[in-house]
Amino acid sequence: MPNALVQGNPQPVLARQVKTSSESEKANRLSEAPEREPSAPVAEQKPESTTEGVPQLIEALKSPAIAERQRAAAALHSLGAQAKEAIPALREALKDQDKDVQMWAALALV
Repeated sequence: MPNALVQGNPQPVLARQVKTSSESEKANRLSEAPEREPSAPVAEQKPESTTEGVPQLIEALKSPAIAERQRAAAALHSLGAQAKEAIPALREALKDQDKDVQMWAALALV
């Protein structure tokens, strides 16, 4: 049986061969993959009207799920003046039990 170690390289020959063949298989799969047009990240995709989602965000501020309320308040903050119809709900969110919801609501109102 030949020596499993090549002189000067502690990695077994077989392990190097396995690694090499799996790397070449990956390269082959990547080269065979169909090309797709890159799409914008979800955060950069704009809806037709930025205010069309405000009513859903107002409802989300009332969700029992803290994370959903946090996301809604943060989203309303990012809309700025376009979320003016949410002002009453944001004022109410200032009393939320979660400090992050309170913070995002306050930032949205500034």
